[in-house]
Amino acid sequence: MILVTFKYVLTWSIVKLLLLCKVSEAVPVVTLTPSPVYIRIGGSLTLTCQVNQDVGLATVYYNIGVLQKIWVNDIKNCGFIKADPDEADNPSFNYSVTCSGQRSVTMIKYGITSSDHRKIWNCQMVSAKGAGPCISPNNPCFSPGVTAIMRIPVTTAQLTDSYGQPLSLNITVPDGKYMQLRCANSPNGSRPESTFRWYKKQGIQPATLIEDQLISSFPNPVQVPNQSETDLMIYYSTLTLQGRKLYQGANIYCTAQDLTSVGMEVQSTGVQLIIAYAPEVSLFPNNSVYNVTVGMQDIVLTCKVIDANPQPETNAFTWKHKGVAILREASQPYTIQTVSTSDDGQYQCSAFNSYGNGLSSFIDLDVQYGPILIPMGSIEIREGGKLSVTCSHSANPVPSILWTRSGQVISRSSILEIPSITRLYDGDFICTASNVLYPTGKDSVTKTASETLKVIVLYGPGNSTKIDYNISMYKIEEGMTSEDMVCSAICKPSCSYKWLRNSAVISNQDTLSLGVVQRNMTGSYVCEAYNTIHGVIRSSTVSLEVKVTYPPSIDVILAGSIEKNLTAILVCWALGFPAETTFFPWIHMWEKVPIRKSLQGKTNTTHSVLTLDKLSLESMGKYVCTASNGIMGITGMLNQTGSISLLVRGAADILVDNAGFVGDIGLTVNMSIPFYSNPAIESFIIQKNARILMNTSRTMLYLSWDVVNYQFYKETIQLDAQKVNFVIQNMTREDFDNYTLVLSNSIGSTSFQFHLDPFGPPLKAQRFYFNRFIDNQIELHFDAGFNGGQEQTFVIEYKSNTSLDNVWKNASAAEIRETEKQYRLANGTFFIKVTTPSPGSYTYRMYSWNVKGRSPFSDSITVTIYGAPSTNESIMNPVPAIAGGVSAGFVVILIVTIGVFLWKRNQHPHVTEQEGITLENSRNASVRPTDGDLYEKLNSNANTDIEMYSSLNTQTPSEDHKTHYENT
Repeated sequence: MILVTFKYVLTWSIVKLLLLCKVSEAVPVVTLTPSPVYIRIGGSLTLTCQVNQDVGLATVYYNIGVLQKIWVNDIKNCGFIKADPDEADNPSFNYSVTCSGQRSVTMIKYGITSSDHRKIWNCQMVSAKGAGPCISPNNPCFSPGVTAIMRIPVTTAQLTDSYGQPLSLNITVPDGKYMQLRCANSPNGSRPESTFRWYKKQGIQPATLIEDQLISSFPNPVQVPNQSETDLMIYYSTLTLQGRKLYQGANIYCTAQDLTSVGMEVQSTGVQLIIAYAPEVSLFPNNSVYNVTVGMQDIVLTCKVIDANPQPETNAFTWKHKGVAILREASQPYTIQTVSTSDDGQYQCSAFNSYGNGLSSFIDLDVQYGPILIPMGSIEIREGGKLSVTCSHSANPVPSILWTRSGQVISRSSILEIPSITRLYDGDFICTASNVLYPTGKDSVTKTASETLKVIVLYGPGNSTKIDYNISMYKIEEGMTSEDMVCSAICKPSCSYKWLRNSAVISNQDTLSLGVVQRNMTGSYVCEAYNTIHGVIRSSTVSLEVKVTYPPSIDVILAGSIEKNLTAILVCWALGFPAETTFFPWIHMWEKVPIRKSLQGKTNTTHSVLTLDKLSLESMGKYVCTASNGIMGITGMLNQTGSISLLVRGAADILVDNAGFVGDIGLTVNMSIPFYSNPAIESFIIQKNARILMNTSRTMLYLSWDVVNYQFYKETIQLDAQKVNFVIQNMTREDFDNYTLVLSNSIGSTSFQFHLDPFGPPLKAQRFYFNRFIDNQIELHFDAGFNGGQEQTFVIEYKSNTSLDNVWKNASAAEIRETEKQYRLANGTFFIKVTTPSPGSYTYRMYSWNVKGRSPFSDSITVTIYGAPSTNESIMNPVPAIAGGVSAGFVVILIVTIGVFLWKRNQHPHVTEQEGITLENSRNASVRPTDGDLYEKLNSNANTDIEMYSSLNTQTPSEDHKTHYENT
């Protein structure tokens, strides 16, 4: 079972493979030729059907549309021919079939009629192989269709112009021009395409084919009335022909023939060519060059026409001279009656017709004449320039030229050239020209002419400019009158003059007049001589150095700094002539007071330099520089001076050495401190114990101005200074202290410490009392009052309460000085022991004095002495003794009566206006003297008397200080 199935499958696969191979067999290709096929009425139609492979006993069908069919069974053996049943009774049905092998069948149809025109034939083939393509009548293989076209032969050949217009029997073609002729096959066209040929026949010569002029033809369809014949075509050929004289009289025609009418050419009618051309002209005489001379008579030129088609008219002639036309008739030659130079040049004649203008050859009429020179007159040329002058002439032939000067030949060229002319060439130059005339057919003649050129050589002053006496330097003293300086130069044309200084014109004359000279006239003076040559100024200059001697002008300048402690440099420039200058020592002055008379600077011939180190107030003032160069000049002084004022900048300077002031309690003091400040101060304050003091009801601080005496280098001068005034009214003891003044400006601050000291009589003792009685002495204690700023001396007085004279007396040993330390206790209290007088009642008091005066009296103490006390009895015992009524010796009853006087604090002795220190605040006020009090003569013995203080009754300044000035 399995084996049977396998066989079945294998068999089926082989069958499928064989079927596949059959299917892939190539399809036969059927063709029908010729295509198209041309036919004519009464003729036959022949078609051949071919297949490209063997198809066995195939059947071929010929189809004519759907109306006629004819087929051949058995293409291999041409078995039989069968006509379409519809055509069977058609008597014109006439076919023959010829087979060639198994692949080709040729059919011929006879008796062609007009109905066969435009019929389309094809063939189809059914294969007899039984397998493969084309095996079914319903699926045959077709050939492409073939159209049968009825042939219309050429009947006429028509010759026209290029636009198809008829031609006359004769046509004119200009020589060298082209024309076109057209040959068409027939008026109504033909079928199929036509071919053409062109022929030329000239004289008795046989016609020749114009092969080189045959141009390919192109069909142009033309519609004809018969609508069925719309496919008729008119064909033509175009001949392009160039007119040439050798074609003159030639006959041109063409032939036409369709492709199927071999040997049947149709010939057109011919046209005869007439070649037209311009005249050919000749000129007589026929010399190319004809020499004549000016003044010759009747020179005749003749123009003749050699050939022309058509001949020119009698008035169609033209004469040209140098290209300019002159009309002349042909029968009248061109005659020059009298020759002039204007007749020179080429002549040509021409004749023209409607086809062109004929020109003759040229004849060159050479008019010869002797030299004619153009007058040269004169010429101006600058010296050093190039002289180039042409001896312009008119002559034929060209003459020879000769330039002479003073009989000497200097050039044989028409151009006279001198590369660099000088004034030596100034004068006349003669140009001579000569030539030889050679007229045709006559003897030669020599001609000569000459002209004179006047050469004017122009030159500037060059180096000829000078000043009288050829001086270059003129020295004169200031204040004198200068001589006139005359400038001259050699120039052509004449020179103008101008004098310049520092490039500025100061005179437009040749003479320089300075008059009375001044030092500013020193310098270089330039004389310029100038003229103008051909618009260019030529000039030359000469310089004159004028030296005006004069004493030096002194100019002092400041270099460096003007601040204190720095260095200033003063430079003294001496500008004079001669420049060598002698410098003297500098002088330092304040106003008109010389301060330092000999300050030596570093000098040379033109300047002196003074260096000021560590500038200070003393450096201020005027610095005078003195110099001399030995010339007095208009000043009348041998030595010249210059100066500069120097103001020193820095922090303010205090103008006092003494830093102390004095005053008295209860009085008013004005502490005035002068100062100098550059720049001006911006603020000032006074401090006490680091506290800034302000204006109060008792104190006032203000500025003032004053003239102050001060010293610059030990020379006393007066300065205008400012002062700080510090006024204290109703002084107290606390006002006597140290103070600090601070002045500030933009550069810095200055501090100055000063003090206010008391200077008045002492104050009353603060406490005065009895201490004890011992050794017949009373010991008294007291606390000293303020000493007024001076050493004070204490004095004890007493008086008897029972005595009638009531006189106070000095107690014995009752005067001590406060500097005697042996009278001072540890607590600062003073003590004094006085010897007691006889018993009785006594009153004790004390006061103190100094150089300024005395103090008020102290409180009084009353002591009563009852008897002589024992030596060892204490002074403290009288009271117990009195109280107990017991006494060992004398009983002494001490009654101390203390009189207390009211003492107002700050109450002082009367001070007059002269006793106070009063400083007025006006700008020019001076310090007023202070008058002191007189000491009261003490009521004691002569040894204790004190003389009046010598200085108190004299005028002394309240301030011992220097003053300082600054010019602000």
